[in-house]
Amino acid sequence: MKDTNLEDSDELFDSTPESSDDYVPDTTSESDSDVSLTLNQAKRRLLDELDIDQSGSVSCPDCDTTTSDKMHNVASEASGTGEEPSSSQNTTDGIVVSAYQKRDGARVYNKRHYCLYCSKPYAKMARHLESSHENKSDVARALSFPKGSKERKNQLDYIRNRGNYAHNAAVMESGKGELVPFKRPRKEVQGEDFMHCAYCQGLFTRKVLWRHMRTCRLQPQSDPPKPGKNRVQSMCTYTGPVPSNMTKQLWGVISAMNPDPITDIIKNDRVITDIGQHLLNKGGLSDKNKQCVREKMRELGRLIHNARKVTSLKTLEDCVNPKKYMETVKAVKYTCGYDSETDKFLIPSLANKLGNSLVKVCKLLKAQGLISNDKQLVKNASEFQEVHANKWNEMISATALRNIREAKWNVPTLMPFTEDVQKLHTFLSQVQDEWFNLLSESPSTKAWMELAKVCLAQMILFNRWREGEVWRRNSADTSQGLSPGESVVGQFQSF
Repeated sequence: MKDTNLEDSDELFDSTPESSDDYVPDTTSESDSDVSLTLNQAKRRLLDELDIDQSGSVSCPDCDTTTSDKMHNVASEASGTGEEPSSSQNTTDGIVVSAYQKRDGARVYNKRHYCLYCSKPYAKMARHLESSHENKSDVARALSFPKGSKERKNQLDYIRNRGNYAHNAAVMESGKGELVPFKRPRKEVQGEDFMHCAYCQGLFTRKVLWRHMRTCRLQPQSDPPKPGKNRVQSMCTYTGPVPSNMTKQLWGVISAMNPDPITDIIKNDRVITDIGQHLLNKGGLSDKNKQCVREKMRELGRLIHNARKVTSLKTLEDCVNPKKYMETVKAVKYTCGYDSETDKFLIPSLANKLGNSLVKVCKLLKAQGLISNDKQLVKNASEFQEVHANKWNEMISATALRNIREAKWNVPTLMPFTEDVQKLHTFLSQVQDEWFNLLSESPSTKAWMELAKVCLAQMILFNRWREGEVWRRNSADTSQGLSPGESVVGQFQSF
């Protein structure tokens, strides 16, 4: 009766209530006592099943939302237990999402969800949780609400989402299996087209994820939705399963990047991630260093992206090969916009940065080769380092440095007039007095913020600081327990 609406909706669960005739109990997981259920017990379970399977969005403000680490540690064998009774069982390698099915024009409700506690698939998750895991704290809290209530349904929905998330994380880690989405698509698709919601942990297609997150009931009130589809995907990538080949800190650095081909190259290139981890360990976990690491990784990612267009190089390790050094030079020139007719780089500073990065990559690979006793890797890194030291200046850096010097020849030096500086100081003093008086008469957040901005501008002028220096000093004070406003006022009073 409602099949058409369910198929067209991207915001509903695919597990709408089935009739009792379609349900086949899993004999390996349900106890034999189900056979002797009374009519009242069967009716009670059916009502609870309707309670869970007709849900829309997920809402569970009382549940623990920091469960990503727990999900990531679920046994990898969960990916092999999702045997579907339908003919759409995936028989090919890779990660896929199966489509819903129809039989004689009617929808077939054969979707199964994975239990958070025993990692097994069940068609009736509410029934299974009540009969097998009622002693768990989250389940007990859900069952404490009256049957048919919205709170009970939301709690059980969230537990079900967490179980599916645990299964999906195991499948992603193994690289093979079938994902359980929030709603099954019309046809089978690849798993890379789906992402988990950062709040409810449901699996959605990338195209509709931003729309779901605007209305997700698990979204904190203090975290309003940010505009832009790319920002939403970046946030959900960070809260998703952490790949086994990198740390959570590095995963946070990479997840902050906009999802594009460069980011995909960075995630899949082992050497680039190793360089990022090396720089992160060396420089620390400050926001400034994370941004520097992100920039260096993207520079190398752009190099590989362009190298695949004009050369046979596919990975960063291929670039550090002495036999393919001229191809590496060609890729660098193409990336930096080199014009052979004018002998100029469009971005000469990038050429020098890539040269320094290649040296760091070479040293890192050499160290890894010595640790793992890989003589071929050590030999390639040593020979590349020698060739690079002899040929890089001739092929790249000499031209790049000359372009940088020539660009500075005719740049005029602008000096402000004394009258302009006086007007600026006078204006800042007037604005400071206005907001100070307004803050004294009627305290408000806006007045405090505007007064803080004026103080920051006066500090920059007084000390001849750059904006970044003020920000770093303010960040250091904030890490010591001072609020941003106290930090600004403290620096201003120290003059």
